[in-house]
Amino acid sequence: MESWLEINRIETAADLARCLGRPSALRELTELAESWIEPESSAIPAFTTLAGVGLDLGVYHEFGCMSHGIRRAQVNELLGAVSHYFDRVILDDALGHQLRQHRNSRRSILLECAYAFGSSLLALRSAGALDLVSFTEKQHLDEDRAEETFGPAEFHALRGELVPRLLEESTIWLKRERGHGSSYILEHRGIPNRTFNILPKAVRKSRTRERQRAAADDVAQRQLWWLHRDLTTARLFDAPITLATSLQAELLHSLRTLRGGVDLSLDVRLPILRGIPPAELIRLRRDEEPAFLKFRAALRAAMRLDSTEPASGRQVQRDLIEPELANITQRLKTAESAFARKAGYGVTLGIATAACGLLLGPVALVTAGVGAAIAAAYTAESKLIDERRDAKLSDMYFVWRAMH
Repeated sequence: MESWLEINRIETAADLARCLGRPSALRELTELAESWIEPESSAIPAFTTLAGVGLDLGVYHEFGCMSHGIRRAQVNELLGAVSHYFDRVILDDALGHQLRQHRNSRRSILLECAYAFGSSLLALRSAGALDLVSFTEKQHLDEDRAEETFGPAEFHALRGELVPRLLEESTIWLKRERGHGSSYILEHRGIPNRTFNILPKAVRKSRTRERQRAAADDVAQRQLWWLHRDLTTARLFDAPITLATSLQAELLHSLRTLRGGVDLSLDVRLPILRGIPPAELIRLRRDEEPAFLKFRAALRAAMRLDSTEPASGRQVQRDLIEPELANITQRLKTAESAFARKAGYGVTLGIATAACGLLLGPVALVTAGVGAAIAAAYTAESKLIDERRDAKLSDMYFVWRAMH
């Protein structure tokens, strides 16, 4: 769709809506989707991650939302999670899948998906991040086959852990649907949006608690399906998954335990960078590339990515980044203060000496004092220059520069 945006000179959400309103829009997009070539895994850079469900900018599940403003917020969340570490982020080609596999869907649904996907691309372009992303069609498997794809033992273990948690921690609303029996809405802190679905016929007339359990079980199976879908796609590219939700992270942790400590995801989020606009961070990593590469190497080493229990970005921030940033800031402040004090003293003494010279004539002692003050100011300036140079040599200079 990126080329379609360029061909039609689409710059804003209003441009996007106007162009999608043309009768030929879906035909043009379908032709582009059918001619699109899947990127080969060998062409993916070493520092690559797969954006998990909720971060992958999908447009067809409970994690997706179609409004332009929310899509922009989702792009910012994605870039905030990955742009300070990875060279490439693999996203789901959700629109391509819809146009290739579900072209007979209602026109309004396809246009809604196209608008959401186009809004994401506009936000990525605005942040200067289009060259950081690649799109692939994630594995689209039958949700009813979640047990087969995980294996019975793993599936039942994860399902048995998740259903009671959802029952205890969620708010579940039950509703009678005309002509459809019963439906549910489930809200959980680990799932960004509310989940809605129709309950199976077998439980529609059951007691409330049984229907709530059926709702929790349905959500658990869907969560496990999303998780398996991400794992299957990540293996194709030999890339770790960056997850969006705490619930998915906890499920992956449980799965890693079941499988004997295989590393499946990577969380490099740094809360300290949260307030920095992604566009600014991406510009900085290009302008300060040597500092960025040095920081990334230090971050990778500190996270112990080759171990079975890697540290999180939050842990590294607390143990390494924050102390080093405080050290850089303190040293620069001390040097700048000393330079300002010595330089100010030298200027004051120089003015006083000039006045004395006019009144009393040259005095060797005064001249010596002026020389000492100038020398002290020069020494302070040299110290400030050295501290600034040392700051640039620090592994954490990229972060310090981003915050200043």
